Amino acid sequence: MNALLAHHVSWELHHGPIPKGLHVLHKCDIPACVNPDHLFLGTQADNMRDKVKKGRQPYRRGEEVQASRLTAQQVVDIRHDYALGVETHRSLGKKYGVSHHTIGVIVRRNGWTHLE
Repeated sequence: MNALLAHHVSWELHHGPIPKGLHVLHKCDIPACVNPDHLFLGTQADNMRDKVKKGRQPYRRGEEVQASRLTAQQVVDIRHDYALGVETHRSLGKKYGVSHHTIGVIVRRNGWTHLE
C-alpha cells in the first residue's frame, strides 16, 4: 500500500481523482503546502520543466551533466569522423566507450545540440 501524500489528498478532496499518468504539482514550490489553489496537475516532464524554469535546478548540458562520459571535443570529433564515412556508429561507440545508440543520437544532433 502506498503512503497517502497530503497534497494528493487535498487535490482529490477539492477536484476529484488524479488521472493516471499525472502528478500533483505545486505553484508555490512548498512541498508541504496543501492549499488547493497552489496545486495543479502535470506530467513528470512538466514538473522537471517547472523546476528548471523556477531556478530550483539549473539546466545542465554536455560536460556539465554529471553522468556525461564524453567531452565536447570528443563529440565534435565523433561528428567529424562519422561525416567522413570511415567510421560506423558501432566503431565509434567502441572507440569512445559508449553505445552505438549514443553515437547515433550525437551524429543526428538529437543530443549535444548546443555544439556546432
